[in-house]
Amino acid sequence: MKRIPFDELKIEDLWVDRDDDPFIKFPLLKLVGDGEKPFELHPLKEYEPTDNHARGIKDTGIEKQEDLRLSLRLGWARGSYPIPYVIVDSKKRSFDRRHTISGGKKENLHNKNFPGAQYVRVPNKEWDWLSDDSVLDIAAILANVNSPVPADTKDHHFQHSVLCILHRDWRKEREPSNEEIRSLLNLMGVRDRYPYDSTIKGIITKVQNDLNDDESVAHKATHSTNEDEVKMFVRDHKYFKENEETDSAIYWTKAIEKKWNFRYAGDILNKAFKAEDRDKKLILLLYCNKPQAKQVNDARKSIVEELKTQCDLAYNSYKRELEGILHEKMIPKKNVSNLDIEVWFKDQLEGETKPFRQSLD
Repeated sequence: MKRIPFDELKIEDLWVDRDDDPFIKFPLLKLVGDGEKPFELHPLKEYEPTDNHARGIKDTGIEKQEDLRLSLRLGWARGSYPIPYVIVDSKKRSFDRRHTISGGKKENLHNKNFPGAQYVRVPNKEWDWLSDDSVLDIAAILANVNSPVPADTKDHHFQHSVLCILHRDWRKEREPSNEEIRSLLNLMGVRDRYPYDSTIKGIITKVQNDLNDDESVAHKATHSTNEDEVKMFVRDHKYFKENEETDSAIYWTKAIEKKWNFRYAGDILNKAFKAEDRDKKLILLLYCNKPQAKQVNDARKSIVEELKTQCDLAYNSYKRELEGILHEKMIPKKNVSNLDIEVWFKDQLEGETKPFRQSLD
């Protein structure tokens, strides 16, 4: 598709008009303006994306951001719908086209004019309990469903968005019913994404299960789940290092994931034993490179359990060998907490602002 250089871009050059409005059937937002093309040009720096709860993450994925950065060098694709936004506290809060905004800013196009489509909230008695943030979250996931690749919208995206909205806005003394959850999902376009009711019922069941789990983190957004982001953080940090050894310590930044933590725990203990043999401390910064909050939380829990279990197996093995030679009281009782090791988790869940140390007791 032909791209128009930003210095030459005019609204009349766009191939889209109000009939292409992706939210035309969404009852809670209305396109502002008159005429066939009620759009305006604004400097890219004025658009401020909302948190990407439609994907369960705070920001945008780096791969798509990079693709758009490269394509925006050539200008705006004339068949692309403008950046949708609402005015909040005199700021343009965009609830879709986050990768376009991030990619453009990464390409240093902050002062170039990008097409925008302004929306306002429409009063609706049934949905007046929703906050403005929740309305934008619903519109964001609806935009993904209506995108050229609707299959990119997964069941866990619907689950996270519903949970986020309910944790934010639900004020009734009872828990929401299955039908109330279904109504929220319908607003998000779930029936367009999944034609089979069994999938929708499955999402509702997962939402109810998480609502009844006091320790659930499924409603939280994640950040810093990309390896490159973590490497950049470590590179500029005074304490953590990616993979380095000094006179007093061995530093290691490592990704973890529940299904692989059996192996990863073995790798960590192997490095811990080598550090112990050299009279050095092992300092670990662990992170999960999966975007769902539940995956991050599960990875953290399982790596701690695996470290404890595998270390106990190793120590019990040598203990059995010594029991026939030494008196039991002469055999030291050791576990993973006796190792000179610091386990830190990278802040990755909504509400976390810095790495925190994990106890191994």
